This record gives sequence, structure tokens and C-alpha cells, in this order.
Amino acid sequence: MDTYRSGRIYKEGISVLVLGKPNVGKSSLLNFLLSSDRAIVTDVPGTTRDLIEEKIQINGLSINIIDSAGIRQTDDPVEKVGVEKSQNKISSVDLVLFLCDGSRPIDDEDLAIFKYIADIPSLVVVNKSDLFDSFPELPFVESTPVSVSTHTGEGMDILKSRICGFFESDEILDMESAGFISEYRHFELLNQCSQHLKLFLDSIGQSEEFLATHLGDALSSIGEITGETTPDDILDRIFSKFCIGK
Repeated sequence: MDTYRSGRIYKEGISVLVLGKPNVGKSSLLNFLLSSDRAIVTDVPGTTRDLIEEKIQINGLSINIIDSAGIRQTDDPVEKVGVEKSQNKISSVDLVLFLCDGSRPIDDEDLAIFKYIADIPSLVVVNKSDLFDSFPELPFVESTPVSVSTHTGEGMDILKSRICGFFESDEILDMESAGFISEYRHFELLNQCSQHLKLFLDSIGQSEEFLATHLGDALSSIGEITGETTPDDILDRIFSKFCIGK
């Protein structure tokens, strides 16, 4: 069960969400990483209304990069739906790139967005480095932010390296030579099996009917993964070998 996160990442790729307020350069960052004009870029705030997801390869890692609607208070019903989608997406991704506009002071909108990702793996990215000489004050930053320019490409190699640094562990990169869990259904069934086995161990010394029930439930969970049934003679052989309850 401990391999589920790594197995899912190995199979499906790493999900990285680009998050920030409107007009900080989220869509420009996506386009730069993709080397194409996938997302519409304008000076009008709120251009991106939906999640845009594309696959890229960075240093051999498969990454699902997701552009999102700028998070802000809005009365536009369509933009409001996009903002809600961005907020809901946060908890399901592996990494958030929190994008700030380095040419302007950090404001209440930036601070409000940061509260959404306080407990989520995140990397602060300060865009528009071609327009400033030093970082704006970043009261929420604990680790070193990455300075980039989606206009000149400055800092992009460092950003890619920092993204990979979150995931380039032996656990993930060695998945080809090891067994792993990648399906959420299997993860849930193995969790169920583990709970049934714990109940089984806690019930040792009680009636064999209790033991048989817990062990049967554990085998049933495994059987749902393998597609096999767990006939009664399997339980009979287990109890006859180990003399459980005597």
C-alpha cells in the first residue's frame, strides 16, 4: 500500500497545477513549457475560464501540467465556475506552482491564494524577472522561490530542475524493477484487507466463527483484485494447519 502514490505517478504521470491570481503569467508559463501557444494569453484579467491540461516530459519524468483560472473574487458567472474548478483541483495534484508577479508588490489576493495551498506541496515561482531587479517581499515563503521570465525564458531550466527535485527519488525512478500499486481501487481493497487482518489478529482466542469471518473478508478483498473466489475449503485448510483458537 505504501507504493500507491509512487505507482500512480509512475503510471499516470505527475500532476502539476499552475496557480495564481489573474494576469501573473500562468498561461504564458504553460505555453513556454509546452513550446506552443496552447493557452490564450491577453492583458485582460480572467481570460482562462477552465482547466487546461497537457503532458510534457521534463528530465525523463512524465508531467501533466495544468493551467487554471486566476483565483479572485468575481461577479462573472462563467469566470466564477473556473475559479471554483481551480480551487477544487488543488487537493488532487502532486505539486502546485504558485505564480506571483514579481514586478508588483504582493497583495491580499496573493496572500489569500497562498492559504489554499498551505498544506499542499508547492513551489513559489516569481514571474516577470525581466521587469524587476530584486524579489518583492514574500511573507509566505519558507523555501527559496524560483525567479523566471516567461518572456525571455530566464530561469526556466532552474524551474524544471526544482520541479523534478520533488519527485526524483529512488522510490519513483526504480519503479520498473519493483512491484507497485497504481490503481486506486486496488489501494482501497488492500486497505480493507489490512483492516480485516487486524480484526482477525485482535480476535485470536475468541470463537473460530469470528476468526473465520475476518479472514474470509480479508480473502474476499484480495479476491476482488485477483478475480478469484475464496472457497470454504481454503479457510478449512488454514484453520487445520494453524490450530487457531486452541
